[in-house]
Amino acid sequence: MAPDYFLDCANIDEIADFLKGASIRSHDAWEQARFKSFIIARAFGCDAETVEEFMPFPWDDNKDVEVADPVNMEALSRLRKEAKEFEKDLKNG
Repeated sequence: MAPDYFLDCANIDEIADFLKGASIRSHDAWEQARFKSFIIARAFGCDAETVEEFMPFPWDDNKDVEVADPVNMEALSRLRKEAKEFEKDLKNG
């Protein structure tokens, strides 16, 4: 986002989205720093068992992990059969 647009034209929603994105973009750098610090601290006798215990971050509690639906094996085999039939139709013209 161009600085002049951000300062002069951006509305509150755009600014909030920009700040949220900027925060998310820095997660990798923070995670690397935390991991390196944890390794060094463990070498000198730190009692923490995990990186999250050693240096908790606000996003540690917000694990947005999507749980996949269980695979229906009957539907899977049906789809495979349909795909093979479709492939045969394509080969035969």
